[in-house]
Amino acid sequence: MTDAKVTRPAAGRQLSIGAWRADSDLKGALQAQAAKKTGWGPSISLAFAAAGVIFGDIGTSPLYVFSSTFSNSPSNDDVLGATCLIFWSITLIVICKYCLFVLRLDDNGEGGTFALYSLLCRHVGILPGSRQSKVPDPADVLLSAYSSASELGSPDGPKPRRRSVGAHLREGLRRSRVAQSLLLSLVLLMTSLVLGDGVLTPAQSVLGAIYGLQVRTTVSGDVVVGVSIAIIVILFCVQSYGTGRVGPSFSPIVILWFIFNIITAIYNMATYYPAIWKCINPYWGYLYFVNNGASGWMSLSGIFLAVTGTEASYADLGHFSRPAIQIAFCCIAYPSLVITYLGQAAFLMANPDQVGSTFFACIPFGDGFYWTFFVIATAAACVASQAMITGTFSIVRQSIALGCFPRVTVKHTSAGIEGQIYLPEVNYVMMVLTVIVVAIFRTTVVLGNAYGVAVSGMMIGTTVLATLAMFMVWDASIFIAIPFLLIFGFIDGVYFSTNLNKVPSGGWFAVAIAFAVFAVSELWQFGTKRKQAALNANKVTMDSILRDPTIANGGSSTAPSEVQGQVKGTADTSPLSDAQTGQPITRIPGLAIMFNESVFAAPPLLKSLVARWGCLHETVVMVHVRRVAVPVVLLHERMLFSKAGLPGMYRAVLRFGYMDRIDLGPEFVAAVVHEVVQINPSLRPGRLAASDRVSYILSRPILVPRPARTVLGWPRVWLVMGYRLMSRMTRMAWEDWAVPRDAMFEVGMVYEM
Repeated sequence: MTDAKVTRPAAGRQLSIGAWRADSDLKGALQAQAAKKTGWGPSISLAFAAAGVIFGDIGTSPLYVFSSTFSNSPSNDDVLGATCLIFWSITLIVICKYCLFVLRLDDNGEGGTFALYSLLCRHVGILPGSRQSKVPDPADVLLSAYSSASELGSPDGPKPRRRSVGAHLREGLRRSRVAQSLLLSLVLLMTSLVLGDGVLTPAQSVLGAIYGLQVRTTVSGDVVVGVSIAIIVILFCVQSYGTGRVGPSFSPIVILWFIFNIITAIYNMATYYPAIWKCINPYWGYLYFVNNGASGWMSLSGIFLAVTGTEASYADLGHFSRPAIQIAFCCIAYPSLVITYLGQAAFLMANPDQVGSTFFACIPFGDGFYWTFFVIATAAACVASQAMITGTFSIVRQSIALGCFPRVTVKHTSAGIEGQIYLPEVNYVMMVLTVIVVAIFRTTVVLGNAYGVAVSGMMIGTTVLATLAMFMVWDASIFIAIPFLLIFGFIDGVYFSTNLNKVPSGGWFAVAIAFAVFAVSELWQFGTKRKQAALNANKVTMDSILRDPTIANGGSSTAPSEVQGQVKGTADTSPLSDAQTGQPITRIPGLAIMFNESVFAAPPLLKSLVARWGCLHETVVMVHVRRVAVPVVLLHERMLFSKAGLPGMYRAVLRFGYMDRIDLGPEFVAAVVHEVVQINPSLRPGRLAASDRVSYILSRPILVPRPARTVLGWPRVWLVMGYRLMSRMTRMAWEDWAVPRDAMFEVGMVYEM
């Protein structure tokens, strides 16, 4: 996550009205940033880091895959068949689907569900997080000029689009409110499944590692559960310190984990069954289903655990790069995993009765090697859990930025490391749920029933979104996109169907978490839409509030001065009067920063201030803060500034990407003062920027449900009341903007919904 402060824009920059409404001036911001990750040197360095941060989850899957696949001692053919399915699942899903296709669908280097959704919205011409159709402004199309290098047609804009399948889909989605609503609901559902996965991953990984205590000691299952819960609690409690201190150790731990797995696997293959490599032949997978029928299909839920954690390779794309992730998996994780599973299969060929504890039972070389491996396994499980927890923080943060989730506290644990954030409320809710999971399910075999549903459901959503992006972003041929959808949709669908079969025996927990989070997201979306409608209904123009007696027509423009020209002859000391009563407005010394939901309309609280107190600061800057559909906005492109057409009144639009951190502290004030002085040189910067003369004027909406006229209106009233309760419990957006507390002036505004 970048430090999103505001700096002074280039002096004299002339901006069209499209820049204010659709950010058409943002160009080339992220290509320079992406260039830092290109080349063999940076890619190899990032690949080493990615091996620990990204592939810790999928890398620790050998702890529990075979024990979750077989409930009884398997035959040799079953071992060969299951290993064949594991090999081809990893090859097809991770290498073919993600490394070759999905990783290429990046949003200026960022990956994950919301990055893909934002990419689609930008190319279609709709607002992210909105369920309402938006007539595309020509400037919106220019946003694709700063997506990724592969999407650029020329420095001046994208290549003209032909009337392809993608063009028809874009037009259909742009016009259909139902389609936009379904797309957003799919994204919210996928986010809900991620949060469920974030609860189950630490439980599954840690419990699978600590189970090793029972293999060579006489400790009870209660001890294993107790130790696992203690580790999980400690893991969540240290999140507030950030991963900056322990992060560098992630990759060495996971690399060491892979090395120990390879050593064990080679020994087992050489000792028990050197011909185990023959299971790569797809024939053994076919024979597995022939011999087992429906029970073979049901066992796929255990085999699917071999690919859980794959989504992390896409979600963490922005922290690394596509070449780095591809190198890390193809050269480190993939061969290590294949050899590990082959080694475990060779051990099971001679010891099928040990299937319940396959991983720890197959460790050779005596107690010294065993307990060393146990410690490494526990550390690797913590790394896998840490990667999922921080990934969940990042996804929730993106969801909040796009208005798709209630605002929670976001703390930055590092001043310079991208993505180092901590969400206290989310962290402790996840900790409590994870402890409950371990206490209820107690073993990885039973927990595996809950684990697969969320991940497999998310993979289906990724396949659907990726197919849409191929058409709408790439303008791909149907001979590429349709086979992708059919092949991987079939694979994901088969795994999802077998995981649904586990809902009664444990999968209900993941479904319950996903449903609860999805319901909260939908309610937040409903309320946000209603609140925005109420705000739009109460919009007022500057003309209806204030008037400059020195201007003959008594009016003021509603567009920025860059569009309509600078207003001449109006100094900041000129008088203002109330447009309704004609009474003069008293101007008090200082700078007022007044936040506004609209770009050009007057802030609703301005009317209240004028009507109730009849005074304003000498300099008033109406600030509109918005998130744009890109991960990062460069410092010099973040602020648009203009005179509002009345003495001492200015407008500013601040644009931030969904990965940017907003800081409206002293540096922001300095940038504002610089712009004001540029327009009105008679003002002294020191007088405006003095800490005791700067006031941040904010409004807190107070929502009141409109009475229901009929019985059918009561559901709407209850939903509004639910949103009102939720909004009271959540943070205001400006609470995370580093606004100085001692300079804040908050005004309550009542809106009927």
